[in-house]
Amino acid sequence: MPNPAKATAYQKVVAARNAYAEADAIADINLMALKTPEEGAKELSLTLTNAMHNQAMAPFWEAETALIAAERINKKSPAKIRLGDLNPGQPGSPRPDAPSRQPGR
Repeated sequence: MPNPAKATAYQKVVAARNAYAEADAIADINLMALKTPEEGAKELSLTLTNAMHNQAMAPFWEAETALIAAERINKKSPAKIRLGDLNPGQPGSPRPDAPSRQPGR
């Protein structure tokens, strides 16, 4: 039986991928803003510090970390589970204390 948790985990991966793509675009815009000369400037004089770069890239790195975590959770989730594991105690589901059937008997 398909695992409902797997579907939920995959939805989180899709959402994380979308957030990652958006954060990538924002990081590009932030970096372009840092590299663009002021209006009316005759030459480009650029001073970019590590702190400025880190501030511009922070949303991207956060989204990347969230995407990696979502993909790991999705990978660990089994695609299918036994019906008895999904609805324990339901009629027709095997009892945990019931003896297993031996082949050929």
